Amino acid sequence: MRTRRKNPTTLITRAAVSRPEEIHRRQQRYVISMLFRTLCLVLAVVALNGWPRFIAIVIAIVTPWLAVVFANGGPPISHDTPSLYVPTGSCADEQPPAISPARHEVVDGEGW
Repeated sequence: MRTRRKNPTTLITRAAVSRPEEIHRRQQRYVISMLFRTLCLVLAVVALNGWPRFIAIVIAIVTPWLAVVFANGGPPISHDTPSLYVPTGSCADEQPPAISPARHEVVDGEGW
């Protein structure tokens, strides 16, 4: 019998979404954008007059370019990925710590 956890699981990897899933999401975004363009074009021809018609035509002209840019923009940034920023707690006014002199051992290669 399975028991359910009360706490959500913690993400411990930065693995990206699989390539086929990413392509499928991009295709969905593109198709939705093109459906919106088609709707604007049909409304401009059939139902709208004056300024609304002009705006719908401009949207129908610009939408293919925007759809391609957004589809090729890469995967969306997920909020589930761990943060890579680690605050250091230092201030720009503070001097960096001086390097302490240490004895460095020099190995001579001629003794071999």
